[in-house]
Amino acid sequence: WGTAVIVDGTGSFGTFSKMTIVNGFPAISYYDAGNTSLKYCRAMDVNGTSWATALTLDNAATVGQYSCLSIINGTPAVSYFDASASDLKFIRATDPDGLAWGAPVVVTSLGTVGQYTSLGTLANSAAGIAYFDIGKNWPMFVASQPLCSNSSSTLTTTACFTYTVPSGDETYTASGTYMDTIPNAPGATVSSPSILPSIPWM
Repeated sequence: WGTAVIVDGTGSFGTFSKMTIVNGFPAISYYDAGNTSLKYCRAMDVNGTSWATALTLDNAATVGQYSCLSIINGTPAVSYFDASASDLKFIRATDPDGLAWGAPVVVTSLGTVGQYTSLGTLANSAAGIAYFDIGKNWPMFVASQPLCSNSSSTLTTTACFTYTVPSGDETYTASGTYMDTIPNAPGATVSSPSILPSIPWM
């Protein structure tokens, strides 16, 4: 083993840490005990010799214990325990590196749930979380709806006199480049920024 590297040395934290590879570089989710919050930090090289500034993902009361960092459909995500509310929570990045994150989501709040979480991707691209239910004293499992990322495509078409975009939201009477947003998988959209209708008048 090589020499240990300080990932984040500005307080009292680092418990409940989980490491995985995020877009080629090591990354860690962990609990910040001093600020009772969930944090995330990603290395700046493949060997983890230097690290970027840590990000606070959730600081709503006492959150971030029992975190599990995993890649869900191309972006990092974390399952974790909200000790203040006794809830299981989930948060997912909006980019492959984990530079920006969405809002935290309460997955389940039935009893005291969310300790010892383990997060992974199912065959249908949904997120799956295993966790411990203190009240039942049982291991539990919960799955999300299938997740997907936004995608884009270019559509070139010819129409006579008028052209209606695939979503049906707009109709155009002149050639040009138009944008349309149409449903993709559940909870996601696909944007078509380059719709090029050729509309002859004669």
